[in-house]
Amino acid sequence: MKNFYKNISINLFGTVIPFLIAIPAMGLVARIIGVEAFGLFTLALAISGTSSILDMGTTKALVREVAIYEEDDAHVRKIFYTSFFVVIIISLFVVLLGFYFLGDFVVWLNVDEIKKSELKAAIILLFLSVPLTVLSLLCLGYYEGVQDFLSLNKLKISNGLLISVMPLIAVFFYDNIFGAVLGILVARFISFFINIRTIFKRIGFEISLDSAIVKRLFRFGGWLTISNIISVLMQYADRFIISNLSGAKNISAYTAPAEIISRITIIPTTLVKVAFPSLVKEKEDEGIYAKTLSLLIIFGVVILIGGLFLGEWFLKIWLGSAFDSRSVLIFQILLGGVFFNILAQAPYLKIQSKGYSNITAYVHAFELIPYFFILFILIDKYSLLGVAIAWSIRMGADFLMLFSISKMKFLRGN
Repeated sequence: MKNFYKNISINLFGTVIPFLIAIPAMGLVARIIGVEAFGLFTLALAISGTSSILDMGTTKALVREVAIYEEDDAHVRKIFYTSFFVVIIISLFVVLLGFYFLGDFVVWLNVDEIKKSELKAAIILLFLSVPLTVLSLLCLGYYEGVQDFLSLNKLKISNGLLISVMPLIAVFFYDNIFGAVLGILVARFISFFINIRTIFKRIGFEISLDSAIVKRLFRFGGWLTISNIISVLMQYADRFIISNLSGAKNISAYTAPAEIISRITIIPTTLVKVAFPSLVKEKEDEGIYAKTLSLLIIFGVVILIGGLFLGEWFLKIWLGSAFDSRSVLIFQILLGGVFFNILAQAPYLKIQSKGYSNITAYVHAFELIPYFFILFILIDKYSLLGVAIAWSIRMGADFLMLFSISKMKFLRGN
């Protein structure tokens, strides 16, 4: 249990440092490129953030496999490089698919004509960053699986600082959405080089594509992919729907507070990443699960209370002239949803660690149609506020379902 708290401290440090740099850096980017371009930049960040699902669940499956076979160095190396080459194939396919639908996607976003070519060029850069992003996540997944959280967080800090600072540097040369996204691409490239270099030093290199390992990766990762795609769709689709219905110039009032909420959830995610390998190996897992849930509740309460009292002040300072007064109430409503989202990390962790990735896929699939039904009704009635209300309702329902399932007999006591 001592190691548990030590690893949590290391993980939190590795998350908080980039977070503290990212927030002011994004505020400066907003001031330089303007309100509409910043709104589009937050959409770009959403696309970049969703690239983690494009590995077909391979990264999470890798963490689980490495945790199980940690003592067998040769097999762990085979697992990593099998995953590595699988991810390369998948990500290249995704990039080609993205290029094919690029024109239609830009038109659907309902962007001003003057911004269309700029946005199209920016999205091309994002597509090019996809293989670099997912391969970097795979490298981090290895360290998570062997529970080397010190090495993991050294890389997370360097990656996080790059992804925060490079867009800010780039917009001094190109003060538009293209410049900001160019910064993301450069950051992803440098991060990948650093990450893969540490892996080569740690485990060497081999060309491997073991069919038995591929089957295990897809057996676990396949269901996880379905769950992640649906979850990410429900997490970020609202931003793109707003752009389509209201125009890109209106999205920053929602995406600015939503981006803060998204960043906040990174912190509890780092906490559960510490617990995941231990729960997979079923060592003292009952105590670890209880401690994880308790810490998530404490963190959720602090964020909820702090956000309600300080949210308006923070948004004004962060965004400056790009601040939209509508963002305050939107942020407060989203806080209710993020509270439940934070708590849901614990039952989600427990279900996943026992190999039941299909269950979370079923839960998210069950939520999909009701969520979009409520979303469109509330958008029509309350505009941007309706989007925030729908998201928060979905987060509450998600927590209740996952928590109830985690208490079922087949998981009880695990």
